[in-house]
Parts: sequence; structure tokens; C-alpha cells
Amino acid sequence: SYARLPLALRALVEQPIDDDDLEVDVQIGTGGYDLPLMQEAALLRVAQSALWNVREHAGANHVVIRLEESPEVITLEVADDGHGFLNEQSAEVGRGLGIPTMTARVEAVGGRLIVTSSGEGTTVTARIPRGEVSQ
Repeated sequence: SYARLPLALRALVEQPIDDDDLEVDVQIGTGGYDLPLMQEAALLRVAQSALWNVREHAGANHVVIRLEESPEVITLEVADDGHGFLNEQSAEVGRGLGIPTMTARVEAVGGRLIVTSSGEGTTVTARIPRGEVSQ
């Protein structure tokens, strides 16, 4: 078995987008990232949705997609330097940004989604605990 998620994340940002001057940096930590398919799919969809949000709404110049692994947890983080949104707006904005959908995807595979935002950008973090990897 091999780790598909790092390859998929890199492919996600290598597709050129017209009129897009957003700089996307993919940082993959050391690790095997050998995850059950459902967990990989959930993390990939979160990355896709978060990146779409950045392009459509954030007015950002730079975004970092970071994947890290520890023995206990896999963490995917998408952090941008856009204008963010205020927490008072977050319930309304969150629906528009598909945050409930991202949350549901991550929770369905035993994980947790955390979204933090301020005037200096937004960070979407998905954490999925390592289970027994079934092949």
C-alpha cells in the first residue's frame, strides 16, 4: 500500500487556474500517511473545499496546505492570509462556505474540524485520530 493523500494534495494545486495569482504552498511532513480510503477522501474534500473558499471569498495572496502525521493523529491545515470573517458572522458565513459539510465529512470518519478566522486570515484544521488501518 502507498500513501495517496500527499500526491492528491499536490495534484490539487498543480492544476492551473485562469487569472489566479494565489500562491499555494503544500507542506507535507514526514510520515507514511497510509490511511483508510474514507479518511483520505474526507481530508482531500476538506482541502478542496477550503481552497475553493480561499479563491472565491478570502481575497488572499497566499495559502498554505499542511499535512502532518503523528502516531495518534493526522492533521490537515489550510491557512490563508485573506481578510477572514468575524466570529459574529461565523454561523451565517460558515453555511455559505460549506463549513457544516466539511465538519460532517470529518466527523463521519471520527475526526474534528476547527475553523478559526480573524482579520488576518482563516485557518481550517481537520484532525483525524489514527485507528487501526484496515486494508
